Amino acid sequence: MHRSIRAGVLRLCGALVAALISGPAFAASLEVAPTKLVIDGKSGSATLSLANRGTVPIIVQLEGFIWEQKDGKDVLTPTDSVLVSPPMARIPPGGKQTVRIMARGDAKPGVERTFRLFASELPDPSTNEARTIRVLLQFNVPVFVNTPVVAAPQLAWEAQSGDKGLVLNARNLGRAHTKFTKVEVVTPSGRRLATTQGVPYVLAG
Repeated sequence: MHRSIRAGVLRLCGALVAALISGPAFAASLEVAPTKLVIDGKSGSATLSLANRGTVPIIVQLEGFIWEQKDGKDVLTPTDSVLVSPPMARIPPGGKQTVRIMARGDAKPGVERTFRLFASELPDPSTNEARTIRVLLQFNVPVFVNTPVVAAPQLAWEAQSGDKGLVLNARNLGRAHTKFTKVEVVTPSGRRLATTQGVPYVLAG
């Protein structure tokens, strides 16, 4: 699969924030760890830790999506191939909840499967929030299943000049995902044309 990376443009992937408007505000309280899940053939599962750092109970819903990349963009499709137990949890103030994640379905030997797990904080109908601003967090956690033990990145690069600047197309010909901390575009003379940090994942295939 391939990704298009526009030089000089930083794209950030992280928590999505929504707010219910009117009245005083309460700080966001949901914490999720780790920020990436890997499920191998031996364990068959992984665990996610949810923590409530706030002063009121929170409700968290977890949903799995197939994660693909087409035409340089992420494509997410709802799926029941990701088993989450429990799929929803009510966490008291200062409390924690451990969630077990499993992947089902046929897997090709040596071929990585990729999913995204959304952990979404929902309004709690048992609390009086009608006249408050409640910041609700949604965490998007990458899930990698059956990643080959030895899978060196095999990337093919192509540079194109467009109306909005230089566009780099990266195609991953390997068997597993790859991710960069930084990409630099440098001329043969050593002049740096652009630097982009926070480069997204490039999936295999």
